[in-house]
Amino acid sequence: MEIREGEVRYVSTRWLLEQNLKNMFSSDILIRMNTIKCYFENNNHGWELYNEMQNLRVSAIKTIPRHMLNYQNEFIKLIESMKAIGYDPNYPIMVNQNMITVDGAHRLACAMYFGIEELPITTNEKFYNLLPRPYDLEWFKNNNLNEHIDIIQQLYNEMIQRTRGRKI
Repeated sequence: MEIREGEVRYVSTRWLLEQNLKNMFSSDILIRMNTIKCYFENNNHGWELYNEMQNLRVSAIKTIPRHMLNYQNEFIKLIESMKAIGYDPNYPIMVNQNMITVDGAHRLACAMYFGIEELPITTNEKFYNLLPRPYDLEWFKNNNLNEHIDIIQQLYNEMIQRTRGRKI
């Protein structure tokens, strides 16, 4: 699939997640999905893992806005908004030419959690050729986030089981 700069296209949420999880490239999305699940179960452990991951990511990348260090309240607002009204099409997921999410991992995680079948994607000149930093299992291992790896593998395996063994 191709997308031109400025074009907005609707794609399967599942398909977009699959693009991001090739070679476990964007495993951070699975941590976000786990955090949503824990939020509804009143389990703070999910937030502890999320905040640990988010702090490492934001601290390491100077182009990520500093307010993302304390993003938990904003993430809760997003979760509650999607629960109440669904996906807001005014905020498409920003992808690069390879359909990797460049901006919108929280929205993608929420869309998956709430079973939203399709969502809008777009790209622009700034992001089309951008190669985002991988948040694969190696990143989690290198940052001593071993508990995260177990959760990622568990969620990934659950997704494979739901799709009758078809790997993502």
